[in-house]
Amino acid sequence: MTIEIFYEYICNIFYPWLKKNEIVFAVVLFVDGHSSHLTLPLSNFCREKQRLRNSGERLRKESFAPLIKNTLNSMDLSIMIKNGFRTCGLLPFSRLMKSTLMFYIKEKSRYKINKKIQ
Repeated sequence: MTIEIFYEYICNIFYPWLKKNEIVFAVVLFVDGHSSHLTLPLSNFCREKQRLRNSGERLRKESFAPLIKNTLNSMDLSIMIKNGFRTCGLLPFSRLMKSTLMFYIKEKSRYKINKKIQ
């Protein structure tokens, strides 16, 4: 990723998307520390949009813990957890799902046994 591409993405795609979807600010954007993410033009853009409240200072461990705690407490994690289980095929978890899962396990085991015999 180049400096220009990241800057253009934040200014022309990400920020307008946030505004269009009425995302409540402040928004935390975690980046990996590559130099393409840490540029003066991008810092100036964030200051102009009044979204950089820490004046470009590094976020320290002592400050991060309360911020992440407030963020996590404000989120409905049950939805995220359900979506994770749904993605893995474990939701809705019911007797039907259990019996269906056991059927596939037994069929798979029987297939392996029969395959070995042949």
